Amino acid sequence: MEKMKCDIIQDLIPSYVDKICSEATRQCVEEHIKSCKECQQMVVLSRDHVATGEKLEQKELDGLKKIKQIGQLKGVVCCGLMIFLMVCLGLNLFVVQKNVLSYSAHTVMLIACMVLVLLSGMGYTRRVASHGKGMAARGKEAADNRENLQEGKMSRMPEWVMSIVSCSICAYIFILSMGLARTILDGKTSFWGREMERVGPFVDGQIILGFVICMVFLLYVLFRILKYGKEGNWLLCLLVTDSFLLLQYALFLRTMGSPHAIILSLIYITVETLFIGALGIVCSMLVANYFKKKAHSI
Repeated sequence: MEKMKCDIIQDLIPSYVDKICSEATRQCVEEHIKSCKECQQMVVLSRDHVATGEKLEQKELDGLKKIKQIGQLKGVVCCGLMIFLMVCLGLNLFVVQKNVLSYSAHTVMLIACMVLVLLSGMGYTRRVASHGKGMAARGKEAADNRENLQEGKMSRMPEWVMSIVSCSICAYIFILSMGLARTILDGKTSFWGREMERVGPFVDGQIILGFVICMVFLLYVLFRILKYGKEGNWLLCLLVTDSFLLLQYALFLRTMGSPHAIILSLIYITVETLFIGALGIVCSMLVANYFKKKAHSI
């Protein structure tokens, strides 16, 4: 009879330890463990197990937060360096107006910026963390992501709008530069109704405006990634490509060589920059796909 009573009490101990039992059950268990050492030890072990589980869960949450913070810090540093390089190149061309770097140096800078975007890993850290081990970690992270995305839904500019605008700017500057090159080859004295001595400042102003718009889009995408955990590395690569293309056009207009090689040079720098940019976009998409598969496999 005593053994049967212990079995019943031990079945009640989990709910007693978790404090989800009724008042009558609590009193019954407490009354029993006063005189039963075995059940008393069972209560102590159950409480230790619950405490240990809570500590492990908290430790896991802290670990995931630390990983996410490290990933975000890495992204901020890499993208900060990228912005710094692009701003320095822009200031050199548009403000200082000294052609310190050649086309090949600009190409190296473009490749470096693409690598920095890929190394940043921004937009994927949060997705991986939200699929990490632990139900509590997944639930909380997913809730945070949904809340952040909902908060920023109305303030976000669609990706396709930024893509079309930035690409249209580069296409416009390319047509403008090509028209200017053709005008020089034909030996004309005016371009679009402007005297040739006034064409330089006009085209330069168009390039500066386009570069500023691309940089604003770039900073906006970075803010969106940091604030809402939105994936957008491919768009960063596109905007970096468009910005460097404008820088290359500005350098081209300042260092025009032989008139007969003007058009070929313009086409060459355009194709080269677009090729590097396309390669960066493809790599960023492959990285995104890798992180998604990795997240779903955890």
